[in-house]
Amino acid sequence: MESPDAVDRLFQERDAEFDWKGVHFLVLFDALDRCADDWKQMYRAIRGLLQAALDLLSYRRLRVKIFLRSDQADQTRIADFPDASKVLYSAVNLNWPRRDLYGLLWHCLGNGPGGNVLRVFLGGGDWPSEFADQDRWFSVPRELALDEDVQRETFHRIAGRSMGGNHRRGRRTPGSPITWKIRTRG
Repeated sequence: MESPDAVDRLFQERDAEFDWKGVHFLVLFDALDRCADDWKQMYRAIRGLLQAALDLLSYRRLRVKIFLRSDQADQTRIADFPDASKVLYSAVNLNWPRRDLYGLLWHCLGNGPGGNVLRVFLGGGDWPSEFADQDRWFSVPRELALDEDVQRETFHRIAGRSMGGNHRRGRRTPGSPITWKIRTRG
C-alpha cells in the first residue's frame, strides 16, 4: 500500500462521521469461492480479508461481515496470523432449516413489489389472507410458514411440478424410482 497513513486517516474520519450521525457502515463479503481460480488462492484471499477485518475492529461504526461455507473456514489455512482469534471468536454458524428459508421466501414475495399477487393467490386458495386487499404488512399464514409439505405444495401450485419442458425435470413424486443414465464411450 502506497500510503497506509492516509487510508487510516480516511477510515478514522468516516468512522467519526458515522458515529456523529448515529449510523453504522456495513460491508458484506459472500461467494468468496469466486474470488480465485483455485483453493490455495481462495484461502489466501480469505486470510487477507480476515486480517483486514481484524484491523477494522478498532473502529466504532465500520463493520465487516464475512460469509464462509464450512469448507472455506479451515482455520489451519485462514487463521494462521497473530490475533486471528479476535476475528474468529464472533463467528456464528448459520444453519437454516428448509422450512425457515421457504418461510422467508413467502414473506419476501408477499411484502415485496407485486406482493398483492401472492396475497390474492393465497387468499383465493386454502388460506384467507387478512391483508389481501390492503397495502399493509403481509403475515405469512402459519401453515405456510411452518409446514414443509404445505410449502412444497404451494410452490408447485405456483410453478408447476416440472421445472423444464417435460416431467423429467422438477419434483420427484414420493415413491417414484430414481433413474440414472450412465453414458459410456464405445
